[in-house]
Amino acid sequence: MKRKLTLIFSLLGLCFTISVKAQIITIDGNFSDWDAVPYAHINAEGTGGRLEALKTFGTATHLYFMVEGTTEMDFGTLLVHLDTDNNPATGYNNSWQYGAGAGSDYKIEGNAPWWGSLAQHSGNPADDWDGFTEIQPLTNADVHARSAVVESGEKKYFEFSITKSYLGTLGTVINVVIYDTTNPVTGSVPATGENAKYLQINTTGITTLPVTLASFSATFAENGIILNWSTYSEQNNSHFELYKSVDGVSFDKIVTVDGAVNSNSQLFYNYTDHGISSGSVYYKLKQVDLNGTGTPLGVVEVKSKLKKAQFSVYKISGQNALELSVYADKNKASKFVLSDINGKVLADSDVQLVSGNQVIRVPLSAKPGIYVATLSTTEGLLTQKISIAE
Repeated sequence: MKRKLTLIFSLLGLCFTISVKAQIITIDGNFSDWDAVPYAHINAEGTGGRLEALKTFGTATHLYFMVEGTTEMDFGTLLVHLDTDNNPATGYNNSWQYGAGAGSDYKIEGNAPWWGSLAQHSGNPADDWDGFTEIQPLTNADVHARSAVVESGEKKYFEFSITKSYLGTLGTVINVVIYDTTNPVTGSVPATGENAKYLQINTTGITTLPVTLASFSATFAENGIILNWSTYSEQNNSHFELYKSVDGVSFDKIVTVDGAVNSNSQLFYNYTDHGISSGSVYYKLKQVDLNGTGTPLGVVEVKSKLKKAQFSVYKISGQNALELSVYADKNKASKFVLSDINGKVLADSDVQLVSGNQVIRVPLSAKPGIYVATLSTTEGLLTQKISIAE
């Protein structure tokens, strides 16, 4: 629901009418009043369990949250941790879930208005979970309101509010994490992880993503893996980082690409990874703010069409030599043999292959004709016919 405020100005005898939309959020299970609010956070694909994205909005009196998730999202039990003093060294320390920054000063846990509580932590991390003391029951509707979980299409949506006066003195930003702890499937936003931390949100107004990603893809090509991504908008975006993995677990950074800093139009980026390997390869895209804060944007998988070893061979014009272009998935010993169609061997060389692409020159003196080139490793035999015209 949105309220229109009409301001009437009179200047030099002329009358101007200006309509201003004031954002009003109502916790009622009708999510249309969130349409104009941008996402504050979107979990990277494959992370966060059944919770996928979050929007937030703050007024003078309340903090509002809208959670988007899969059809498994339930919120029979809602758990919210709030770091209100912006100090991860105080409060409940759940760094085993958020390794890059945690410290809960308040928590809401339960299913309002039937059961649950708003609790405040002693501030001493050593007190652990026992450091929380209930300050208000969630049966007090003034503390916290929540909607039903509503399914629409292939998503579910849920909204709730917290009254700010129960959270002590708040600055312009706080840090939060939201859990759906209903068994048997759980979820969180932001997603947990060794490099994860609580999400920083504005206590008044909206919280926007530094980058709104439009697309991210990886395509196999003869000269490498082509990575393309685009953004709808960028805010204080320093650069992007691309990471690569062969197992989808351990990632290594391969390149940094400058961002646009600020943009409200769609921008396109690309990078070609020439270090092709066989099998599935995973690429992770990360965005880094001007202040150094990083946000993962997604992971894509591409299946390389390369075999564990493959090669092509051709005669070097005007020289008594062949050139082999070889790809190997790892360092390995091999043997190259060139024979004529009658089986007579003209070249027989031991070749030590290294991981990746390589070009190898083999001396050869042969008459014009059709020959068979073979490259053998412990994993198999590769064969190619070659025509020598001179």
